[in-house]
Amino acid sequence: MRSICNAHPGNRQFSEKPMVTFRLVAFQYTTKRYSNYAIYLRMADSSRMASIAIWILIVLAAFAFAAAGVLKLVGDPMFSDSFGKMGLPAAFGYFIGCCEIAGAVGLFIRRLATLAAAGLAIIMLGAIGYNLGYEPLAEVIPAAILFIFSLIIVATRRSESVVFRSRRKT
Repeated sequence: MRSICNAHPGNRQFSEKPMVTFRLVAFQYTTKRYSNYAIYLRMADSSRMASIAIWILIVLAAFAFAAAGVLKLVGDPMFSDSFGKMGLPAAFGYFIGCCEIAGAVGLFIRRLATLAAAGLAIIMLGAIGYNLGYEPLAEVIPAAILFIFSLIIVATRRSESVVFRSRRKT
């Protein structure tokens, strides 16, 4: 069974792995009188859908971390007062804000995405700890979701990382 690369009627070049979401699959069948092609649509490889899902996850996480980082740098009381409640200096809030913005940018760089997501996961552990100790339990949910997003990104981008990729033997 072969699949046609694109759906143009005149295209008869066959390929085993097309790059579209749906494949136009053609196979030949023979009856007593005719030799025909049966054509139908089939879903593309699930790896393509997984790649799209990971990119959506990266965009959502990067947006959330960048927004939180900017709000910490601007001095929004909801974000900056939390460090004072824990007895930490205000400069630590600015440092965390810069780290969140840098991590959000790092999520889009394939070789740095694992390290950026791991750093953001550590920041989210701190946010979860703060919310458990100083805020109502419902405030833990956004930090926990971002923590899970970060772990998923670490797991899926690990093979492309500067740290975890296999070293070449010389």
